[in-house]
Amino acid sequence: MNVFIGSDNETKIKAIHDKMMALVDVLGFRFYNPKKKPQYFSERMCVSKEEINIEQVYEKFYSLHDAVNLQKYTCQEMKVAVESFLTEAAKVTEVTVKIGSLLLVQILSENKKPKMTAMKLSISNMIHLDKNEKLLKDPKQLLKEIHNF
Repeated sequence: MNVFIGSDNETKIKAIHDKMMALVDVLGFRFYNPKKKPQYFSERMCVSKEEINIEQVYEKFYSLHDAVNLQKYTCQEMKVAVESFLTEAAKVTEVTVKIGSLLLVQILSENKKPKMTAMKLSISNMIHLDKNEKLLKDPKQLLKEIHNF
């Protein structure tokens, strides 16, 4: 998992990080090193809390896609975790989360309010991001480039 939080305010970074940890937990994962200090940009390893196959991993990731884009939740706990994360993330203008082949990007919308979007990445998208990791720190440019693949 790669995470970019567009702020240098440690309190905001920690609050978003805490909500993200709760979200990851509801999805059935945990951070490998949960005590790692939250930073504006970090790589985090998530591990499944139970033994699952790769199809189940993607099913969990894509349930987050549906929750963010369609407000379709697998359970009440997920609804609470997603809405809490989105509310906290909206306190900064930019956020990027790449978790496997799922990308969450928040930028200011046309009405100048933060808007989070979830996207399923193609293989070419993932290769491009792996080769250009700096794009994760520039959500506007990331969105421009990701739509070219």
